[in-house]
Amino acid sequence: MLWQVDVTAGCTIAWGTDTSYSTGNAGTTEYNTGTDGHQHKYNITGLTPGTHYYYRVTAGSNNWTGNFYAAPAASATNVKLLMYGDTRTYGASNNSVCGGMITKYTADPGYQTIVLHAGDWVANNTEADWTNQWYNYTWTNIVNATANTAFMGCIGNHEGSGTIYEKYRPYNFAAAPADYFSFDYGPLHVTVIDQYTTYTSGSAQYNWLVNDLSTSTKPWKIIVLHEPGWTANGTHGNNTTVQSVIQPLCVTYHVSIVLGGHNHYWAKALNNGVYHLTSGGGGADLYTPSQQTYIVPPFLSALNFQTVDITSTTLTFNSYRSNGTVIDGPIVVNKTW
Repeated sequence: MLWQVDVTAGCTIAWGTDTSYSTGNAGTTEYNTGTDGHQHKYNITGLTPGTHYYYRVTAGSNNWTGNFYAAPAASATNVKLLMYGDTRTYGASNNSVCGGMITKYTADPGYQTIVLHAGDWVANNTEADWTNQWYNYTWTNIVNATANTAFMGCIGNHEGSGTIYEKYRPYNFAAAPADYFSFDYGPLHVTVIDQYTTYTSGSAQYNWLVNDLSTSTKPWKIIVLHEPGWTANGTHGNNTTVQSVIQPLCVTYHVSIVLGGHNHYWAKALNNGVYHLTSGGGGADLYTPSQQTYIVPPFLSALNFQTVDITSTTLTFNSYRSNGTVIDGPIVVNKTW
């Protein structure tokens, strides 16, 4: 858990399976004391996998609450999650998409798990942009979604050097200051690529990636990056390094989805059994897609998010407008390996 307050203050975090928060509690002190610092974090351990927990953070007379589901057991065969990207610039639009995701996981709590984010979180690598676009409390859906689900995602080109991204998204990077990492979530392995650190064959990130994919024993794999290998044009073309370097590894190591953004619309490409998604409708100004090689219709210029539903034998994904209307799907990947 990570949170930030406005002044230097000790905090208490308490958690439990109901709003008595009786399972555990801990005191914290801020670990980032610089300008716009006052950050706190605490790693809650000993949780029962898949269990619904409530938490409360207290600082003086102020408190904030939220709830979450603990990660599934390592042996789990089923899991659900959400995906989107390119939330930069327009808070009201991101707020609308977060509202759609909240509606989805309120109707089906199985989706109140993780949100995979395809980068371009903000317009610029500044405190002002992160504050205005993510921590503006008029955007109540953004506030609630980030309080109640874990947002996990890659660096985009608009994050620049990544200093503020790393501050607010301090993931367990494999080779900091490079921003690539991976994690397991039940039956799923997620690999997050930093496209602004070299990842061509023979580079440190490439060698890490090959080891990461080849040693994972999880039956399902998703790669998260910002610039798709195959996309539907509009503003940005295909990323040829993804085509020549990432795609062969996806085929070899059975990666089902490569989640990207960069172009602000919904589109999907299918190449040799691997789906390359352009999920760039999270809040930025929208682009107009068009038919390109490997692109499988429909594609649409709209605010959007996706659901993923994994079982022991299938991975199914759907794409939705922010209001919950279906854009595309269900698309089913059958496990054949």
